[in-house]
Amino acid sequence: MKKIVLKLDYSNDKMKQKGMKKISGISGVDSIAVDSNNKKMTIIGDVDLVVVVDQLRKLCPVDVISFGSFKEPEKNSVKEQIQLPAPQQLLPWHYSYDYYPVY
Repeated sequence: MKKIVLKLDYSNDKMKQKGMKKISGISGVDSIAVDSNNKKMTIIGDVDLVVVVDQLRKLCPVDVISFGSFKEPEKNSVKEQIQLPAPQQLLPWHYSYDYYPVY
């Protein structure tokens, strides 16, 4: 897993949407996040930096801020034990009507 942080110089939201669409079409992308205030795009997945930058440079100027491995946050190894209610004994179920004999 790799984490790529890019600074994009787009002029409007339509360019941002086009960029997200191009990146989401690349195989291996797991997550895309865009910070509109700082014009930064964060891409997480097994992708090549050159392929990503090449696709985005067709739309707008791109600067690479950081590129490196991404470790998923560890989940708590202690599992919460959920106490289930004790199973109830099922009473025998008798039919309320008689069956006709089958010959």
